Amino acid sequence: MIISSSKNPKIKHVSRLRLRKYRERTGSFLVEGAREIDQALRSSLVCQEIFFVREMLNEVSRKLIKKQQQQEITLTVFQKISVRENSDGLIGIFETPDRNLIDLTNLSVSRVMILEGVEKPGNLGALLRTADAVGIDAVFITSTPIDPYSPNSIRASLGTVFKIPVISTTNQKIRDFCYRSHLKLFLAVPTKGTSLFETKFPSHFALVLGSESQGLSSYWLSLGDSRITIPMCGTGDSLNLSVSAAILLYEAWRQMAAKKVT
Repeated sequence: MIISSSKNPKIKHVSRLRLRKYRERTGSFLVEGAREIDQALRSSLVCQEIFFVREMLNEVSRKLIKKQQQQEITLTVFQKISVRENSDGLIGIFETPDRNLIDLTNLSVSRVMILEGVEKPGNLGALLRTADAVGIDAVFITSTPIDPYSPNSIRASLGTVFKIPVISTTNQKIRDFCYRSHLKLFLAVPTKGTSLFETKFPSHFALVLGSESQGLSSYWLSLGDSRITIPMCGTGDSLNLSVSAAILLYEAWRQMAAKKVT
């Protein structure tokens, strides 16, 4: 049966999943687009159901959803529940993964990124893409209202949010985990830190970044760990958060690669 009404209970459920409280209550979230759905499936996330518009499917999409619980809907209904432009006719409901610090205890975690007070889903998504590109083992987020499983965060991350453990918890728990895991903390600050060009990254480290508007809180700044600054010669006083993270993490990766060569 093809669903042709937006009042259908299944469609109402999909629409409500745009709301964070409803996602948290149901333990489910939406994934729109073939690329993102493919990433979620490859990351072994549990797919509850996929909604599709037959006339919008291509051969790749058909193969992707072949083994999944699926429900055909009309284009009109799809347009009412879609949150993206230029979509490809697929929306999936997935079970929210239950990821926490305990899960990482028995894993080999040597490089992590800590994000305090991230303000925009787009920034979080870009940060996750960089983390995935340089092989970060886990990303911790704290003191932020951003939901990594919101449609905007998922879209901005291009599905990399499914590949990297993204854990939302408190500053204290993150710090305790880093100390237990022997991760050297590097606090990214706009000024008065050791120049990136003079910083030597160890094999086990955690990069801590604050929001663009507030920077790092006094909690992190009071710890006395290594502070790192990106040198700038222009008139601006800071870089975009995701750009800063990319510069710092790629330099760390470069140093790791150089050590392996030598």
